[in-house]
Amino acid sequence: MKARLLFLLVLGGAAFLAQAQTPAQSSECGGPIACSLALCDEAADDAQRFHGCLWRVYETIDDKLDRIYKAALQKVAHTGPAEERAAWKEALEQSQWLWVQLRDQDCRAVLNHEWAEKTGAPSATALCMIRQTQERAVNLARRYEIDEAQIAAAPR
Repeated sequence: MKARLLFLLVLGGAAFLAQAQTPAQSSECGGPIACSLALCDEAADDAQRFHGCLWRVYETIDDKLDRIYKAALQKVAHTGPAEERAAWKEALEQSQWLWVQLRDQDCRAVLNHEWAEKTGAPSATALCMIRQTQERAVNLARRYEIDEAQIAAAPR
């Protein structure tokens, strides 16, 4: 039952993330994130390995979000009237900080109560972090028209 639940969580996460990929990210398995989640499925029989795999996927997505965010800040620094750029940059920084707080509260605190310390809670938390971080990355990339080349060029 536990392995089936974890499989369903991964399958749902992989399906969502495959849909959230930009066209440049697509591949045979639905994109790099979906491919990574598919690899985690191979560890589904070992909860600790599975959980560790999910967190490595999260770290990859979080790194990409960070690069997208930095690319967005670079665009803000060179867009619009000079007198408005500082306020725009500050607003974007505040928005990102608040989004991180919301994501962490939702995925760690609220979700843990929903799962009431069941054995799947750590994996559910990781999947929540993956989903929300991927959503934010896609949203920022679209809003600020950031492509893969700009993401790769962004400072780490």
